[in-house]
Amino acid sequence: MFVRIKGSPTTKKKYVQICKSFREGGKVRQKVVGSLGAVDSLIETGEIEKIAESLMALTGKSLSKGVRELKRYQWGAVKVIEKLWKIFELDFFLKKQLINAEFDFKSIVQLLAIDRFMNPRSKLKTYENASRYLGVEDPDLQHIYRSLEILSSLKPNLEKHLFDINRKKFGMNVDIVFFDATTLYFHSDKEDELRKFGFSKDCKFNDVQVVMGLLMDEEGRPIGFQSFPGNTFDGKTLLKALAELKETFQIQKLIIVGDRAMCNRMNLAAVKEAGYEYIVGSSIRKQSKEIKEEILNEEGYRSLVKDESNFKFKEIAVNGERLIVSWSADRARKDAYDRETLVEKAKEVLDGKSKLRKPGKAKYLKLEEEVKYLDEAKIFSDSQWDGFYGILTNVEKDLKSDEEIYDAYHQLWKIEECFRTLKSHLKIRPVYLRKPERIQGHLVLCFLTFVFERHLEIELKKQSKWTTPDRLRAAISDLQASLVEINQKQYLLRSEIDPHAKTILELLKIPTPQDLTLLSDF
Repeated sequence: MFVRIKGSPTTKKKYVQICKSFREGGKVRQKVVGSLGAVDSLIETGEIEKIAESLMALTGKSLSKGVRELKRYQWGAVKVIEKLWKIFELDFFLKKQLINAEFDFKSIVQLLAIDRFMNPRSKLKTYENASRYLGVEDPDLQHIYRSLEILSSLKPNLEKHLFDINRKKFGMNVDIVFFDATTLYFHSDKEDELRKFGFSKDCKFNDVQVVMGLLMDEEGRPIGFQSFPGNTFDGKTLLKALAELKETFQIQKLIIVGDRAMCNRMNLAAVKEAGYEYIVGSSIRKQSKEIKEEILNEEGYRSLVKDESNFKFKEIAVNGERLIVSWSADRARKDAYDRETLVEKAKEVLDGKSKLRKPGKAKYLKLEEEVKYLDEAKIFSDSQWDGFYGILTNVEKDLKSDEEIYDAYHQLWKIEECFRTLKSHLKIRPVYLRKPERIQGHLVLCFLTFVFERHLEIELKKQSKWTTPDRLRAAISDLQASLVEINQKQYLLRSEIDPHAKTILELLKIPTPQDLTLLSDF
């Protein structure tokens, strides 16, 4: 007779079973005598201790301290980050750097990356909760801050190394790159050379901030970043940063893809003067009368899809550039809905049922001789442009077709997704640090962790395994193990592994630990 832990193919849970062995036809077979219950439930209720005591009693021995859970660890995050560290050959990178540290710099950076990946929070909280990760030793808080300063000094070399690995191993293509900037705020009103008041994309106008410019490829892999004082939204400064990024990564040809806001910040005349090609959103209503008439002219439109009634586009030459105009039925419905919402708001104001609190809500109200009324002409004029969208480019047609231009621009959501991931999942902001070199180190850490996270997403997608940062974190977070003591020996009892977590482990070629393993062998 023996006790085993067996997984159920239907419930996916693991159960503690009492079995006996017997011979049949010259072969040793096993028979389940009885099931004692699910592993997780037995641990949670403490019943596993009673079971162990009863089993020991059968031998005439006693279990002095019983079976008890001493601690619960997360092991999956540690294994994943360690594997990604190897994939990106970061040990090789560190060997080339002249790092003068009296502590284990690698271990602390791995801890910071693990905690940023799994449960992003302040460096103090990371320090206080380091022991939750299996095999991670408690660091010194000052060593954590010192590691940020070292990371800051390594930024250009680390970015270049990650870029080279992405090109060598994963075929990173930089023919078209995406560049945009965002703001990162601090819970502070004290300015210095880096932290400044400025226009906040997070609407934190009472907090100082820094500006971060991010460069990424078509797949959504980050290439590099630059940080600027918080009051920076100057086109020349951003172009300078772009030039530095281009030189750092030896990018021969760079096409800037950006939204209308970037078009305003990075003046297109300055972009052209700097020798860059661009694909940017463009307001069609600000075009000349002749161009607008051509846009509304049905002739020349063609479709990228079979149903030509839902989507169409055409190209119009504008001052030596290409204006690619598209019309979408879905966008037309949204534009009509948004306009009707403003019209209804205007009617409520006229009826005295509502007051104007935002200037934009008065778009369809007109005042003449102190009398307000609906601007029907404006409403009709705007309705003509429902569904239309413009993309302006100076890329020559023999290099990129209309379809490629359109596709490239509509990949812009990837960099927006990048910033969402950095801000929401990796919580790059708010920033609680004060020293510029530590702030920069924090950004480098977030960038490194983002490289890891995005690599997992892209590689899983290649295997037709759709995922998100939230799903990744949830799956890896569930890779836990309970430290239990049985007969004065310490074991790790592994939790159930869900299918998504199993896929991640298989992708990274991380061996699955046994259900119950001696702590020293885990």
